[in-house]
Amino acid sequence: RAAAQQLPFADGQFDCVLSTFPSEFIFAPETLHAIWRVLAPSGRLVIVPSVEFTPRGLSATLVRLAYRATGQHADNADQIDLIRHRFAAGRLGFSEQRVATRYAQVTVWVCDRQ
Repeated sequence: RAAAQQLPFADGQFDCVLSTFPSEFIFAPETLHAIWRVLAPSGRLVIVPSVEFTPRGLSATLVRLAYRATGQHADNADQIDLIRHRFAAGRLGFSEQRVATRYAQVTVWVCDRQ
């Protein structure tokens, strides 16, 4: 167990760091520095910030309620420039991908160490 801002790993130890459904902590300069530090020189940070379920039903409704309660949402299009800037400040490149599955559309952010 560890705080994202103080990862207890050696420098350059990981090819990939994965974060699913993070809150605002992911953008904190201390968090980005810790992630950058533990990534190998060609390392990659992969973030799954949101999932939008395509079927309507109880599970989709519960996820929408959770997003509303946490202030998160599946569509970050209006904030993408700010998001890109935040990762750039942490010396991480940024790209966004949408992956369609049978039951959902998954947003994936890929951030390469620079």
